[in-house]
Amino acid sequence: MIKIASVKFAIPKGSLEEATFKLLENSWTKVNRKSRTYRVYLDDSEIKVKMLRPQEIPNLVADGLYDVGITGKDWINETKSDVEPLVDLEYGKIKLVIAMPDNYRYKSLDDMILDYSKKKKVLRISSEYLTNASKFIKSCKSYKNDMAQRIL
Repeated sequence: MIKIASVKFAIPKGSLEEATFKLLENSWTKVNRKSRTYRVYLDDSEIKVKMLRPQEIPNLVADGLYDVGITGKDWINETKSDVEPLVDLEYGKIKLVIAMPDNYRYKSLDDMILDYSKKKKVLRISSEYLTNASKFIKSCKSYKNDMAQRIL
């Protein structure tokens, strides 16, 4: 008898956790989880499951540490991981936004970038999505104009 190697399956912890358990149970297997642990057990003992942060899953799959994983397209794009999305599971929608304090009177990020540039102020941005945030900011008209002026 040929022994098939077990499959290492990464699933997201956090906000997608319960929806992922429900998806797995509705589609094919019972999910057992011991409380306070990131180990999850399925009815199929040949599938080894671990709950991980969704942003880690694309790189861990790309590096071969897991055979397959559930994560968001946002994290695949953000990490630029060499993985192939197999199917859209159609849950866990996200929306990325730019937010600033209420007392700031800018009408747009472009206005803010322009003002900071004129005043030679450093604009600090905090984001888990560094790649996406950087790409978005670089696409702003005021950023492009400011960078063009600095080059000339």
